[in-house]
Amino acid sequence: MPFYAKLCLFMPRDELSLNKIFLLNELFLLFIDQQAMKFINSFAQTLGLIILSSYFSMVASASSCVNNRLTVEKGNIINTVIRAADHNHKDVVLVHGCNCKRAMGALAAEVGRSFPAAVIADNKTPNSDHKKLGTYSHAEVYTRKGNRLVIVNAYTQFNAGLVSNTSELEATIAKVFKKIAEDFPPEEFIIYYPQVGAGVAGGNWLYIHQHINEALKHHERVLVEFDNSPVNTQLLKNVAYTATKPN
Repeated sequence: MPFYAKLCLFMPRDELSLNKIFLLNELFLLFIDQQAMKFINSFAQTLGLIILSSYFSMVASASSCVNNRLTVEKGNIINTVIRAADHNHKDVVLVHGCNCKRAMGALAAEVGRSFPAAVIADNKTPNSDHKKLGTYSHAEVYTRKGNRLVIVNAYTQFNAGLVSNTSELEATIAKVFKKIAEDFPPEEFIIYYPQVGAGVAGGNWLYIHQHINEALKHHERVLVEFDNSPVNTQLLKNVAYTATKPN
């Protein structure tokens, strides 16, 4: 029996006393409500902190799993992949962004000058075809030591230069990198790429790289940030411009 009910057994039963009892009853319930609310709020805050802590722990863990295969280097990506091809236990893939007009500009132009086989592969695709978006062409070359280097022309935008729809650019990059991840299994290939879509195209690298990381989460991969260094012509002499492995 609640304490305020027990009071009724000892207090006079006149109207004034009964009103006091009812007032005590209301005050008691109000006190209980306040204490309950304090407890509930405290419990909810504690539970919320636990949930948030668990959530951020999961995010950090997932991020760690995604990024533990990622390496970031500075340099000229052409020099980097040529060196890597002869010093890696896997075949090296260089992915760079292209338009659908068979007109290589900016970094793509430098890739084309350095690896003419990539231009040949690009020219074999239909010109000005929207269906190319999210697909790629590729060429294989070999170093003098006989190690394979794959050049991937990723069709990330329709026209050359600045894009008008960066969301479409991001979606296209996500699509082509998923395809690349499927076609070049992580057991056999290590993937090198520049800041695709974030140069003259004007895309947001933060969002773009999230898509790339997700697509390549099982791959060893190297992001090469350009440091304005020129192509090393001596290194280029180590590459045989052929689609067949040297004897």
